[in-house]
Amino acid sequence: ASMLRDEIEVLKSPTLAAMVAEKLHLTEQTEFVGITRPAPDAADRQRRMQRAVAGLQSRLTVLNDGRSFVLRIHIADSSPQLAADIANAYADLYLERQVAVKNEATRLRSEWLNQQITALRSQMFNLEQAIGRYRRQHGITSTHGSTVTAQELAEINSQLVSAHSDRLQKEAVLQHAKQVLGSPGGAEAASQVLASASIQRLRDQE
Repeated sequence: ASMLRDEIEVLKSPTLAAMVAEKLHLTEQTEFVGITRPAPDAADRQRRMQRAVAGLQSRLTVLNDGRSFVLRIHIADSSPQLAADIANAYADLYLERQVAVKNEATRLRSEWLNQQITALRSQMFNLEQAIGRYRRQHGITSTHGSTVTAQELAEINSQLVSAHSDRLQKEAVLQHAKQVLGSPGGAEAASQVLASASIQRLRDQE
């Protein structure tokens, strides 16, 4: 209800009436301004506009049925054609004003959003710079798109896998050495043992 009252007041406003008067050249019609001679100066033209606006407002009635958002524009005039022209001009200019208001609101919102985006980009840039300085000051690096913690865990896992593989290899060598030492050929028959650098050093010392 309050929104409808606001729109009715817009339709009945002197501003919209002046726009209608200008569109239909009502300041030049005796019925509205009561003067037939041309307007000699700006003051006279302003007085004619005021009379035209007052004449329009006295002829205008805006109604709502209370059940919908439809607004009905009624114009009372001795000329049916002029009354229809005025009503149509009111409707056209009102809709044009609504579109202009919405476009202006959209433009303002777009400007505000652009300002916010620019500010956020600036904040992001400053944060990235601060993070870079912190990493350099504390010797923190990140490569290949992973974090420092992830890199450390990957390195530890790699070391565990390497150690486990080395242990299995040494256990196999040890088992093989035990078998060789227990065989009749002794250590001379164990090519893998003989190829060991430790065994070679022990042989040299012997």
